[in-house]
Amino acid sequence: MDQHPIVVARRQKDKTLRLVCPHCGWHHSHGSGGEERIHTHRIAHCADTDLPQHKRGKSLGYHIVVLDEVDMNETELRGLFAEMDEIAAAARADPLHVPEDNQIKFRALQKRRHPELDKQQWLDLFAVWRVHDAAKLAAARDAIVQRAHAIARANPGSPFVCVCGEEIDPSDPAMEALHRPHVFVAGLDRVKRISWRVDR
Repeated sequence: MDQHPIVVARRQKDKTLRLVCPHCGWHHSHGSGGEERIHTHRIAHCADTDLPQHKRGKSLGYHIVVLDEVDMNETELRGLFAEMDEIAAAARADPLHVPEDNQIKFRALQKRRHPELDKQQWLDLFAVWRVHDAAKLAAARDAIVQRAHAIARANPGSPFVCVCGEEIDPSDPAMEALHRPHVFVAGLDRVKRISWRVDR
């Protein structure tokens, strides 16, 4: 998501989108495509010489949020997303939670904080929040993987072992997805064992 972050733009002359590029720091202008939507995506116009070394030669862009059509400023947008982050984090603690539930929760939050938004506007904002949320989850997962590798380097004779008994590479997304249900089932078994002890 570092290559396609979220940036707030202003609409000029009812169509041109003006923003400060999060990649190079220069002002960029983009056409609106004839739409007055809150959310759109564009490819950045940066020259390589204006970019940090680690971003040169890459396909860069950004998710643009245009708040001119709604009664909301950037601070309020960040506040809305921060509260939704807390709601989503609490929801994910429920084993029965599915990602589709987030839209229902976002809609309830939006109606409470910004009831004036029409259907397309709140759906656009939810799409932006999903981008924001995916970036946060990816960053958290990367941090976990880095810690796992640090532990592995410090303990070269101790491989990572799933509760099923198989040695796994925690940096492999396919391997992590395959063994995630094992950890979940092990957690349920632990809850059942605790409940059995309490009942007795």
